[in-house]
Amino acid sequence: SQSRYTQATPAKCLDIPENAGPTFRLSQFFLLRDLSSGAACARQPGARSGAVVANKGLNRATIICNLRHLAVNSLDPIARHYGRKNMIITSGFRRASNGSDHNIGSAVDIQFLVNGRKANGRELDRIQKHIINELKIPFTQIIHENNSWLHIACRRNGVNSAKRICWWAGGQYNSGYRY
Repeated sequence: SQSRYTQATPAKCLDIPENAGPTFRLSQFFLLRDLSSGAACARQPGARSGAVVANKGLNRATIICNLRHLAVNSLDPIARHYGRKNMIITSGFRRASNGSDHNIGSAVDIQFLVNGRKANGRELDRIQKHIINELKIPFTQIIHENNSWLHIACRRNGVNSAKRICWWAGGQYNSGYRY
């Protein structure tokens, strides 16, 4: 079937080698493995665990470019504020995630550590609100999932540019523009 995504690698990402390895630097705080094979819950049916592979009509370099965009524009500002050591990337690129920004390299799931323990509930709500209102990072989705982590997506190509915010409250998910 025809993909809705562009195949061509953008000019600003032509420095990404097709064979970029796990230690390829995406940004100040993140290597390729951090958002793929080195993620805490990396899993890739049909491929090396967590390996970045061509997917959804995008070549490998374009997916890595998407991961770079996410890292530079969204994740680095969060790491600067909260400290990289307080961010656990549980999931990054996932080839088998149909309908998800994970499968094009434009999303990650992050657990945050607060005082040495994993944030949840109100702490994640506070972090989500701070990311949106104070850090003002670009995102297409920021979702407080399973009362355990934040899903953050940022698409480089502007597709799905409407911001979607979801949060956990009273035992159920809510969505819209709460903040």
